Amino acid sequence: MANILLAATGGTRAPTQVELCERFLRDGHSVRLVASTHALRFIGAYMARKPLKLPMYLRHYRPAFRETLAYFVEKPREVPHIAEGKWADVAVIAPATCNSLGKLVSGISDSYLLLILRALPRTKKVIVVPSMNPEMWYDPHFQRNIDLLNATDKYCVLCPRRGPMLSGDWGIGAQVPIEVITTATYRALGLRKVRTETLSGDPHANGVTRLAWVRSAWSLPEAFRVVLVEPDGKGRRALMEALRHEYPMMDLQGFATATRALEWLKQHPASVVLTELDFPRGLSGLELIQSLRRTVHEPVHIIATSTRDRRVAGAERLARLDVLFIPKPLNLTFVAGMIAGLVRQAV
Repeated sequence: MANILLAATGGTRAPTQVELCERFLRDGHSVRLVASTHALRFIGAYMARKPLKLPMYLRHYRPAFRETLAYFVEKPREVPHIAEGKWADVAVIAPATCNSLGKLVSGISDSYLLLILRALPRTKKVIVVPSMNPEMWYDPHFQRNIDLLNATDKYCVLCPRRGPMLSGDWGIGAQVPIEVITTATYRALGLRKVRTETLSGDPHANGVTRLAWVRSAWSLPEAFRVVLVEPDGKGRRALMEALRHEYPMMDLQGFATATRALEWLKQHPASVVLTELDFPRGLSGLELIQSLRRTVHEPVHIIATSTRDRRVAGAERLARLDVLFIPKPLNLTFVAGMIAGLVRQAV
């Protein structure tokens, strides 16, 4: 049995906290709930529609005023936000809004929820589950925040999927399913069978990070193809192996040059293309992307990667072409989730 802390910030998917709480309690774990002021507005509306869930929620909810009450005593027995961090074996922030992630990355701790996450010991994981409008996801400053979180060991970001929004928009930013969140949580706790591999004895060799694999709790359609265009053979094989372990039904095709990939893509449809921007010979990744946008009639999702800085690589220009950008070294777990999210359209 594990101690799981669920944190909800002020997005429309805040009631996800209730669903996760029910799931983890059903699995026999101890759960505590914290929520921002804005999250409570959405959760309150949800409880008005489903009042039978309210007693369960209140039993596990940890109100922010505990922090204030503690200091009415000259020498309190515990500091609440520190105690909550020590109690938890893992924390899950779902939904994680653009605002809350910005504060998390910037070191701002102006709420009880953020204080707890900041005080969570470095040996424990925070599962970050973004949920927002596509334009907010593509915002260049927000993308840099995601890069910074992905570069840490403490935070594990679950890339959102492409899908419909409450606003009526369609695009990447839709929160991943409950099963994906629970799988990532149990992986962090070591409650799922995990296989860990290191490439070339160096966890960061050839721009590839160490990866722990676990079979996903949700599967993908059989009829889709993912094309990986990467001049680094070791990096390409590592990403293909990661995807096969996570999603064994994927049809994966790998190419060392953009020129060969484009020739092949003219004859074969693909759902997702991930390409490096810089190649030693032949077409560049940008030329491949522009050609695909001009000539391919079937919708294809494109992810670009580079060792160059976002600004130098032209990530904002790529975003206007509806192209996602991921800097190297690649966080393989995040990339695998992004590719799966682009394929699985339904919320």
